[in-house]
Amino acid sequence: MKRIFTLFFATLSTLGIWAEEFSYRDVVYRTTSSTEVEVVRASISSLYCSEVNICSTVRYQGVSYTVTSIKDGAFSYYFSLSTVTIPESVTRIGYGAFKNCSELKTITIPNSVKSIGGEAFAGCSELVSVSIGNSVIEIGNYAFSYCKSLTLINIPNSLKSIGQYAFEQCSSLTSINIPNSVEKIGRDAFDNCTGLTTVTIGDGVTNIDCNTFRFCSSLKTIILPENITKIGSSAFRGCSSLESISIPNITNIGSWAFDGCSSLETINLGDKISVISSRVFEHCSSLISIVIPESVTEIGERAFYDCSGLASINIPSKITDIGKKAFENCFSLRSIEWNAKNCFDLSYLSDYNPFSDIRSGITSVIFGDSVEYIPSFLCDEMENLTSVTIPESVKNIGILAFSNTGILKDSSRWDNGALYINDCLIAVDTNLVGAYKVKVRTRVIAQGAFAKCSYLTSVSLPDDITIIDRGLFYDCSSLSFITIPNSVTSIGQEAFSGCSGLTSITIPNSVTSIGRQAFWGCKSLKSVTIPNSVTEIGWDAFGGTALYNDSAHWENGALYIDNCLIKVDEGFAGHFRIKENTRVIADGAFYGCSLLTSVTIPNSVTSIGNWAFGYCSSLTSVRIPNSVTSIGEDAFPSHTQIIRQ
Repeated sequence: MKRIFTLFFATLSTLGIWAEEFSYRDVVYRTTSSTEVEVVRASISSLYCSEVNICSTVRYQGVSYTVTSIKDGAFSYYFSLSTVTIPESVTRIGYGAFKNCSELKTITIPNSVKSIGGEAFAGCSELVSVSIGNSVIEIGNYAFSYCKSLTLINIPNSLKSIGQYAFEQCSSLTSINIPNSVEKIGRDAFDNCTGLTTVTIGDGVTNIDCNTFRFCSSLKTIILPENITKIGSSAFRGCSSLESISIPNITNIGSWAFDGCSSLETINLGDKISVISSRVFEHCSSLISIVIPESVTEIGERAFYDCSGLASINIPSKITDIGKKAFENCFSLRSIEWNAKNCFDLSYLSDYNPFSDIRSGITSVIFGDSVEYIPSFLCDEMENLTSVTIPESVKNIGILAFSNTGILKDSSRWDNGALYINDCLIAVDTNLVGAYKVKVRTRVIAQGAFAKCSYLTSVSLPDDITIIDRGLFYDCSSLSFITIPNSVTSIGQEAFSGCSGLTSITIPNSVTSIGRQAFWGCKSLKSVTIPNSVTEIGWDAFGGTALYNDSAHWENGALYIDNCLIKVDEGFAGHFRIKENTRVIADGAFYGCSLLTSVTIPNSVTSIGNWAFGYCSSLTSVRIPNSVTSIGEDAFPSHTQIIRQ
């Protein structure tokens, strides 16, 4: 039994559970194993301790121990400590080991040390230089933060990781060379190093984390490896002396990354990035020009806000969205090269328009050959825009794309009550009376061009027109006659909405789609011919027409126009059998028929529109014939079982 207890106590001692502390040459040590000890503290008061010499080996009770580590917080808040000797035996400097040693001026970390713990030297405000041995693998979080006098530190080739906030507020540090061995630099690592002027980062780093060099206001030159793919939010925010940067393989840049880089003149973004994030170049007042790569699809909110030196900008072909106030306060911007193929519509509201308060200063918009759609309100309020060329690639022009521009206000450009740019009809005087003939060879008529021409009675369209676009004849209340040419392939949303004088319409067999509310509110429209070429009919396309409003046109609770099912009474209950020979079920045809329990779809149907059976809460299953080749978005409720016949 005695032997068992002896072994048990020996094991506890080996594990450090019964570790012993002892003093040796003014330093307190603690055993961590039968052969090793760690430094615990000085044996004299921290108030009077000015010098610490740590031995590589110590003897206690006749046993020799190797000193391998400095305990967490060992000398923290030793305000008088000015000199420390760390022996080659030490492999670890613990968390906060020398924290707030405000008189410590130099430190040499030997080659044996592999890890510098978090906050190890944080707050050593008089620390001027640090020599780090070539075995250190990790510098912990906050390790040298607030070492405001630190001017010189070497980063060894052994280092793999620099922790978060590691050198935060080291305001006297002027340069840093990060070797190829380093793979990670933590967030805020050099935040507020206001004296830092040059930085070189080796090839091991692929990601610059958020706030890494934030407010390094003296940073003029940074050499980044070409394999940098990500820059975090605010990474270089407030680097007001930074003049140029090259990141050719970047794929992601966070918000505010270069905000306040007021000396930044050039930047190379490469061709792999897809999004220019919100506020990324905010307040870059020296940026005169920037090439936005062809890979970019989105420009975020306030991305170039207050880039007051920016004189021109290119919008590449893949751009689909530009955030609000993206170019606000870019008061030098005069020219836009617009190459976006199909960008979303812009807002007419100043608070949401990307060009916001600078629109009046823009004098030139150049549309590239890749442009197919000119977004609504793109040039709205550009009152000094006097010259525009629209290329042949353009197929659609959005609502009020050129409203309140110098072009629109120049009366010499108007011909017979209409404004044309090249072969595109842009706008028509709303006071036009009677019949109007659109010029021969006109290819495109802008959305809403004839809107609210309440005295217009008839329009003749040329055979070059392929689209009757959104709101083209909106609220032309006196329009009673129009022939749609065989060249037209689609009738857009609200194209004839509110044309209360229109009594009949023949849709040619070139048309394949009729947009949402295309004839909505045409209260005199009694006769419509829909050809077999039409495969899509939008929501409420014929709502409010004489056809829709007259119950005589409805059959068994449903409105058909030719072989198209337009709408079913929402109060219909039970089983519904769609007429034989029906080809198209329009968008929203059964929408809201909550009492519909089943439906028979004939094998003549080829197309079922968007939300066709939306909110049909009692419809549990439906059989769809093989003739159906197109089913729209959310055509059936999520609970409805679809059975293919």
